Amino acid sequence: MNATFRLLPLCAPLFLVVSCGSTPQGADSTDLDGPVFGKKDETKFVAGTDGSPVSVSNIAAISKTIRKYKNLGAGDQEILRRVAELKLDGLIAGEMRKLAPRFERKKTVIRQKTQTRIATVRKQAATAGKPAATVEKEVAEVKTEETKEIAQVDMEWKSAARAEVVRQYGSDFAVPVANEENKAVVAFASVKDSGVSISSAAYELAGTSSQLASAAGSGKRITHDGGSYALLDAKASLQ
Repeated sequence: MNATFRLLPLCAPLFLVVSCGSTPQGADSTDLDGPVFGKKDETKFVAGTDGSPVSVSNIAAISKTIRKYKNLGAGDQEILRRVAELKLDGLIAGEMRKLAPRFERKKTVIRQKTQTRIATVRKQAATAGKPAATVEKEVAEVKTEETKEIAQVDMEWKSAARAEVVRQYGSDFAVPVANEENKAVVAFASVKDSGVSISSAAYELAGTSSQLASAAGSGKRITHDGGSYALLDAKASLQ
């Protein structure tokens, strides 16, 4: 029961550069600053290869078997991708707040350097008797350089926050899937530099969705088909 992935396009979320900025349809509007993946104690799935149920070991709150629940179409995969992006953006935003003092200091140094350079430009212009228009052009060039340097710091800031999230939680996770049968269902996802890949199928665990939610809240990780997936604490409502 291999989890086959399809790479989907991104709208440049924070885990790449900036946030998508909108809550996806079908996503839980939970607090972005909450602990998304929880702690790293593992729950292990022993995956089968013939489509039959596979046994689950070392698992609390949810049951002892797993099987394919449904194949995922492009629309379902898009919903799952956006749910994952939203939560990742929240995690990265939290890390950015923690890193703020370091990177704000860098930006302060850049702004101070700019003011010193502008003062020098104006002083030299006055001594040389340069026209006002020429002076303002030179000042504008200095400010443009400042803008570029600040933008570079912001990119480094976001990159550092993303790296910290990956260090803490990894880049693979399981997204709980809401369903009318109240079953424990997840889809698997992986985050790469180029985007989020979503499994081509959702998988059912014996148990209920509330039991799955409890497992997510306690910080369980799922090992499936050779990969370890952090259990996301938000549900995706599929089409």
